[in-house]
Amino acid sequence: MKTIIVAEDDPHVRGMLAIALPGFCPKRDIIFSHDGVSAFDEITQHCEHVGVLVSDTNMPNMGGVDLVKKAKEHCPGIKTILMSGEPEATGHSADFFFQKPVLVRDLAAKIEELMAGQ
Repeated sequence: MKTIIVAEDDPHVRGMLAIALPGFCPKRDIIFSHDGVSAFDEITQHCEHVGVLVSDTNMPNMGGVDLVKKAKEHCPGIKTILMSGEPEATGHSADFFFQKPVLVRDLAAKIEELMAGQ
């Protein structure tokens, strides 16, 4: 079973995702991180099990664009999704971008779509 890592610094958004996302992805383990550094630590510990990284773009310590870049360098097969309340980040290498607000069902569908190819 592939794991999903979610990096989101806003505790309200992270909390909502922690409640709702498991219902849409019941067969997945989901790890939630409060910033890019802690998310990258999880990726390095669980690289062989991580299927998708979902990250906010603007976070303290390490933003989503840098996190995606490092994640892809460390785990070349990882799929990545960036989310932002601001206009789309440029120069990123994520597999998909969501403009916030995002419906959890849409996020979950994209996660499952990306994992289907693994």
